[in-house]
Amino acid sequence: ADCAPCLMRRVLFQSRLEGNGREFESVKAAVDALSEGMDPDTPSVVIATDVHSRAYAALGSDDPYRRIKEEADEVAASYERMLEDAVESSDDPLRAAIMAAVVGNIMDFGAGSAIDDPHQFMSVFDGMMSQGLGHDDTDELREELDNVAGVVYMFDNCGESQLDKVLIRQLRRMGKRVVGVVRGAPILNDVTMEDALRIGMDEEVDRLLSTGHRLGRRPGGSRRRDTLMRADHSQGYGELRGHLGQEPRCAHSSYFEDEVRSGCHCDGRPDGHQRREDGQTEEVRLWKARLDRLS
Repeated sequence: ADCAPCLMRRVLFQSRLEGNGREFESVKAAVDALSEGMDPDTPSVVIATDVHSRAYAALGSDDPYRRIKEEADEVAASYERMLEDAVESSDDPLRAAIMAAVVGNIMDFGAGSAIDDPHQFMSVFDGMMSQGLGHDDTDELREELDNVAGVVYMFDNCGESQLDKVLIRQLRRMGKRVVGVVRGAPILNDVTMEDALRIGMDEEVDRLLSTGHRLGRRPGGSRRRDTLMRADHSQGYGELRGHLGQEPRCAHSSYFEDEVRSGCHCDGRPDGHQRREDGQTEEVRLWKARLDRLS
């Protein structure tokens, strides 16, 4: 039930982004999809995928976030050199690179608890950097990285992905092979293949793959599974998400570096969302990286 207001807030936000006067049609399509699909046994990601897909169709747009994604990439790119310098001069380059990637997670437009305009990033950047990592498993992560050859890096938002480059470069300096994974079709401001190629991400990673879908599906493909298995580690949302291990059954342990003020406003959620006293939320990334969700 807590998902409903978050979904509707996003739908209204993206409908107004398009600005074609079809906000009512888009929201109505989303409400219909939500009422038809809302079920306690259905994963929220499946419901959200259908809601957004039908809202996009009613809106007559395959990507209402296109313009704001491009703006986010431009804004974030202006911080890239500064953060790269900070990593190079740091006594702990890996930790500094993780912080650089984590801070970009605030670019989650329309979430209601992050920023809604890329240019707002400038006003929150210094505060987030000084806040530091709310939950820091960097040392444990470092030990795991010593034992693997590569990482699967699952991209989240545009803008954030520009700062992900800083961490990806550090991982490659450590001798790790990096396989990047992007969304297979536009949804929210998530990175698609088009977005990744626009910012030159194909030149930053050893290989760039697509999930082949928006969210709530599990596309097949033994070739994609084999590629991900060879990478050993799975990483996303600006930080390492979990150890894939040598066999599918080993995809369990997770590393999360951030408690950033983004995500939904849900109270008492089992997935780690807690409301702050100031009304904001801190999303503690407790997602498990499961290989069957990627292959």
